[in-house]
Amino acid sequence: MRVWTVSDLHAEYKQNMKWLEDISLNEYQQDTLIVAGDVANSLELVRSVLEVLVKRFARVFYTPGNHDLWVKTRGVTETDSLARYRELMDACQQLGVHTR
Repeated sequence: MRVWTVSDLHAEYKQNMKWLEDISLNEYQQDTLIVAGDVANSLELVRSVLEVLVKRFARVFYTPGNHDLWVKTRGVTETDSLARYRELMDACQQLGVHTR
């Protein structure tokens, strides 16, 4: 088993999302990945990224970064950061992503 760490994925950039999708589905099946924040600036995209990663690694751990908790997009406030945090934690629980 190996332990990998990644941060600042910024999956809203298409080339970054493609890089994630190109990670082998087989090579890391015994490994652990720590995702240390700044995955994306929308809940839906963070969830999509985590879905990609749980298919490729035995265990995925995640902690949100400031970009993951942003709630203001194009001048519109969607929710507050604490509500976004709870939504992220719920998504992680549903996907089997570890947060503790």
